[in-house]
Amino acid sequence: MTSPQGQSLFSIALQKFKLNFWGVFSFCFILFCALIAILAYVISPDNSTNANQMHLPIHSKSPGFSTLVIEIPKEAPKESVLKTLFFGHKQVNETIAISSYEIVENEVVIQPYDSSSPEKRIALDLYPSK
Repeated sequence: MTSPQGQSLFSIALQKFKLNFWGVFSFCFILFCALIAILAYVISPDNSTNANQMHLPIHSKSPGFSTLVIEIPKEAPKESVLKTLFFGHKQVNETIAISSYEIVENEVVIQPYDSSSPEKRIALDLYPSK
C-alpha cells in the first residue's frame, strides 16, 4: 500500500519515528539491554553454567574472606560455541578450598578447609607443565 506521493506507509512511519528523539533513544536502549542479555555469559566474570560455583566449607563466611583454592583438572567434553555463548561452559575441573598444601615428591598433599575431611594426595602428573 502506498501513499499518494509514492512512498510506502512504512517509510513514512520510519521518517516520523526518526524525528522523535525519545523514541529513537528508547529503541536504542532496548536493543542495548537485549544485547547485554544475550551476551551475558561472554561479559560476566563467572561464565560457568548458571554462574553457580559453591564451596560448602566456606559458604557462610563474611564478604572479603579469602582462602587458598586448588583446581584439579579433568578432561573437558566438547561443547558447541553457541551452547557456550548462551548457557556458559560446564565447570569440569574440581575446585577444593584448602587450608594448606605441601609438595612431596610427585604429589601435592592438601588439607581441605573443612577440618573434618582427611588430607588428600593429588598426583602432579594431572597438571600440564609449562
